[in-house]
Amino acid sequence: IALKSFTTSAAEIFYHETGKADKPVMLWGHGWGQNHQSFDAIIGSLETQARHIAFDFPGFGQSKKPETDWDTEEYADAIAAFIKERKLEPIFWAGHSYGGRVGIQLAAKYPELVKGLFIIAGAGLKRKRSLLKRLYFKARITVYKTLKACIALGLSEDWLQNKFGSADYKNA
Repeated sequence: IALKSFTTSAAEIFYHETGKADKPVMLWGHGWGQNHQSFDAIIGSLETQARHIAFDFPGFGQSKKPETDWDTEEYADAIAAFIKERKLEPIFWAGHSYGGRVGIQLAAKYPELVKGLFIIAGAGLKRKRSLLKRLYFKARITVYKTLKACIALGLSEDWLQNKFGSADYKNA
């Protein structure tokens, strides 16, 4: 399958398009380390229901890595440029893992472009924490990993999990 491409100010992005031109537009964003082919099976089963566009995010598949490191905001900006350039109606976004994060960013920053979000095994957005909080959590993770190695030496796994487990984990 030959891919099409579009160019933003920072990257050339490849994508595959299929489906019905007169149907709603469904954009697909893959997870980290994957490419547009991640969605082939599901798009195939829904081909007649929408116009499907599945991307290779910059740095994955056929899309070259951008010159600078991108976060979800840069990916969302590139997708927004694609939507605007092609004058697409508000789109539906389906994103797996990191693609879900990109979709959240897209909908938050450009709500007029997104009609709906479908997030599959979503990763969410990273919290913005102060330097002190980041150092605290890094130290906590390091202590946990160090103590976890001591389980083989007799440290109680239950104690470790109760001491370091999240509230969600403790309530599960």
